[in-house]
Amino acid sequence: MAKEKSGKRAHGDGSVYQLFYGTWRGSISVGGGKRKYVRGDTQADVVHQMTEIKAKRDKGLPVVDSRQKFGDYLNAWLRDHVQGAVRPRTYDS
Repeated sequence: MAKEKSGKRAHGDGSVYQLFYGTWRGSISVGGGKRKYVRGDTQADVVHQMTEIKAKRDKGLPVVDSRQKFGDYLNAWLRDHVQGAVRPRTYDS
């Protein structure tokens, strides 16, 4: 008779752990050697977020990071706010 392991997650389900200041964090592999990290106030919140990511991953859908990279923000800011406000040579430099 095999012994059940309580609290263990299956291979590929990711990791869930509590940070020292009380919030919870989880990480899950999304393919291509990349991991997606999520954070929540409770363990249940993190597990729910990870379940949604796992479902997208298993369907082959891309897992999009909701954060914008600084370089993308800077290029958009230059294009939308600076380009029309300065001379062309100033913008080019």
